[in-house]
Amino acid sequence: MTQPTFVLIFGPPAVGKLTVARALAQWTGFGLTHNHVAIEAALSLFEFDTEEFRRLVFQLRCDIYSAAAASELPGMIGTFVWNFASSRSKEIVHSWCNIFRQHGWRIVFVELKAELETRLQRNRSPDRALGKVSKVDPEISEAILLANERDWVMVAPEGLVMVPPADQWISLVTDALKPEAVANRILRDARLPERLFASS
Repeated sequence: MTQPTFVLIFGPPAVGKLTVARALAQWTGFGLTHNHVAIEAALSLFEFDTEEFRRLVFQLRCDIYSAAAASELPGMIGTFVWNFASSRSKEIVHSWCNIFRQHGWRIVFVELKAELETRLQRNRSPDRALGKVSKVDPEISEAILLANERDWVMVAPEGLVMVPPADQWISLVTDALKPEAVANRILRDARLPERLFASS
């Protein structure tokens, strides 16, 4: 039996995480939960970034990953905006990795990068709000994107040490690539099982 794989796709807002993840999930048959599944659920109860909001988002994500890790799924894909200046972000990722490690899963980190102008253009696309109610207003989502750009460190620093480490770390610049091409690179580089033929 092939070892199941947890693929964590991370990068700044509007870099293409969810679009890439959807293509990858279609080709592999992996489960998929994106960053906003838990966020939108928590926003129906609590204000953004309150302690109650953060606690619920974390718990929901852990519950989803725990269910996936204990299942017969061939793999699981998640997306995340990782703030490398935040110890909390690191602790969150560690918690997710530990969930999958306990069940013998392989872990692949995929870092997506793109220039700010590229991401601002993508943020204005109507598809950006699919599954993300809080992103429907492009002016609000752009303000959040710019605030993240100003206040967060969303590109992995050189020499980053993760314990436990990922089994593989893939870094891709997405400015000039279509989402399907990015997903195909991940599929090939991480040697993920294919459910459907993926063209290059």
